[in-house]
Amino acid sequence: MKEAETLLEEIIENLELCLQELSDTDESDLFCHGEKTAYIECLEWIQDWEKASEKGLNFDIEKRYPL
Repeated sequence: MKEAETLLEEIIENLELCLQELSDTDESDLFCHGEKTAYIECLEWIQDWEKASEKGLNFDIEKRYPL
């Protein structure tokens, strides 16, 4: 069984990968927009974790992944 910290690191990595893949989608695709919004919101929640900065979440998420 994995530790919570390891799982959070993997979740961060996966969310950022998904957002990168969605960055080239059509702006009018409402499903993709909803996905992006959900992934960004998840990263913002994780950013409240005390170790978020040292795990790479030390940036303005909405600037890096604009909607």
